[in-house]
Amino acid sequence: MVDGCHDVVNRHACDFGPQPVAIICQTSGLEEQSLPKLTAEKAHSLEASSVKFTTLSYCSIRHSIPTRMAQGTLDPRQSFDWERSTFGLDSENEPWAEQVLLEGAEDTPLNLLLDIPVHSPRTYYQLERFFAVGIDAALVDMRAGQFGNSRESSLWFHDSNKNQPRSYNGVISTQKVNDVLKQKRFGNETEPDACIRRLHLFHPTSESIGVLILNLKPTERSVLRDFFWKHIKDEMNQNSIRFDIGTGGRIFSLAFHLSSFVLRIVDLEVAPNDDPRKTTDGKPWRKSRKLSFLCTEQQAILYETRHSFALYGFNKSVWTSIFLGDTYYYNKDPENQDTVDFYTEDDDDEQSEEHSVKWDPSTIGEVEAGKEWPHVCDYFLGVLLKRFNQIHEEWAYTLFIIQKQILIHVDTPRTMVELMPVSYDSVLRAMQHIQKDHAWFGETDKLLELLIHMLRAIIASWNAFRDDGWAYFPTSHRIQSTFRQLVNKIKDLEEVLNDFHDLKDRCIQFGKKLKRDTGFQAGFFSSIQPFNITFGQLMTPVALSAAITQTQIISFIAPWVCFLFVGFGLFALHWHIEPSTNPWPRWGASMRIAYNRVWEDNDPEDTGWSCPEPWRPWWLNRSANRWPAQESAMLDGRQPYSRRPYTEFQGQPLSSPHPVYTS
Repeated sequence: MVDGCHDVVNRHACDFGPQPVAIICQTSGLEEQSLPKLTAEKAHSLEASSVKFTTLSYCSIRHSIPTRMAQGTLDPRQSFDWERSTFGLDSENEPWAEQVLLEGAEDTPLNLLLDIPVHSPRTYYQLERFFAVGIDAALVDMRAGQFGNSRESSLWFHDSNKNQPRSYNGVISTQKVNDVLKQKRFGNETEPDACIRRLHLFHPTSESIGVLILNLKPTERSVLRDFFWKHIKDEMNQNSIRFDIGTGGRIFSLAFHLSSFVLRIVDLEVAPNDDPRKTTDGKPWRKSRKLSFLCTEQQAILYETRHSFALYGFNKSVWTSIFLGDTYYYNKDPENQDTVDFYTEDDDDEQSEEHSVKWDPSTIGEVEAGKEWPHVCDYFLGVLLKRFNQIHEEWAYTLFIIQKQILIHVDTPRTMVELMPVSYDSVLRAMQHIQKDHAWFGETDKLLELLIHMLRAIIASWNAFRDDGWAYFPTSHRIQSTFRQLVNKIKDLEEVLNDFHDLKDRCIQFGKKLKRDTGFQAGFFSSIQPFNITFGQLMTPVALSAAITQTQIISFIAPWVCFLFVGFGLFALHWHIEPSTNPWPRWGASMRIAYNRVWEDNDPEDTGWSCPEPWRPWWLNRSANRWPAQESAMLDGRQPYSRRPYTEFQGQPLSSPHPVYTS
């Protein structure tokens, strides 16, 4: 049996590479080794050690491996053993990058991390970005012993072995982190083994990221290279949740990158919390947008933010987690569990030391740092659930504020027909108001498109993980329960996304109505600047004079002279007719002024004659229905006629057949 199994193992291992070797090892309980070199004597010795190749295992090796390889279903994540024994941990005690540099390698820690070939295009976008955010310069300073030790660069550090934490746990400076990472992680005579190491960077800076690169371990390079790169690059919408197996199947890695937006409403006199981290060209790591078109009485500021979390290790008992989270948009608040102030020890505060050691900031201070997690995947899903809860709350608040402001603007009537005197200045004001409406619609449409695109990317990252990485997670009751909570939270985010789509549809309908209501007033042809005349005022006299000249109605003069004189006369007439207005109210008002002046010059006391009723021309009697009370009083003789200056007529509603835009 052993010889026959040995032949099958040799054949399939040679045909299908090293992956079947790992499967066979796990099936048989063997250590990872090259099965083609397995001898009959060694197989007999293993059989004597209660490791037997049965007929069932023979059949599974013979049939399942070729079939799964042919179908492309064999995945190293499926074969990863979470209970595997650890070996070779001595390499985790020495910083690999520092050791390579001490051996005389002519390179930098950043180049050792990225490991970019000479002619690779990664030099032009990846290495350049690391230089732009100042990580290379920070590495040079730290190697020279120069640490900034700023409060923003502080890290939350927690090493433990089950219920045995180390003495330095808590919020420590980058210089202290550098000293701690140079200590032995395993086999330390004064401290317990750091089987579980957790780091939380509240406000990742070039210095706090650089200190981790400087103390890089051999097994961490492939994981941290992609992890740091995805966090510092400036492209948003790069959301992902992944489960990978690296270093030849030796370690696992779980990571997520969630980019999002945070909306804050502050008073006008309050300065926004812009990102203080700057690149070499002076631009911030994360951008902030002032939505001045959305709020006028207060400031609406949209901040970019990104949460990155990596969890990697050898098995469910020996692992490391690193959390990078943007918190620059927060105001300083010692009670905020997502900022460094909550975990920083204060001599005057008795609870600060307890917060620093007791609570885990990766779970937003809701889970104790000393809690034992049944499985490392359970901890990863727990951190992911807390962040999805936070993201949902921020997006629900963003939807509430934006929906409120948009509906106020959309539901307000933008046009109305008013009977009032119209002047050229009023038309210009109406045009400016129309332009503001169009500008508001354009900015709002861009904002909604940006938010929808971002939220769709967040949901898509979870859907991709559910269809791919989730299938290889252990099936425990606790993990399944957390998974269901995540599914429900994604459904809540999808509801928010649908509300944003509905809001965008409302804005599109508003834009269509805006174009329909404004009509010709919204066009670019409304006026010729800087002469303050419309195309109608210019082209109508030309067309009419050309028509009159063509018909030869006026034949006693030359045609070109007829065209000039008629065109000049019509143009002078149209010059006084202001655009989009009815000229009769203004002309009627001018006639009233002239009539009042004539009545004032013919005072009855001076001339000796009197008029029992105020005489008016027929074209002025049209105004009798506009002031019925005063007109009837004058006709009945209850009060003497009193002149009303033109300034009083300006506030009265005169007829105008055209709709006028008013704000």
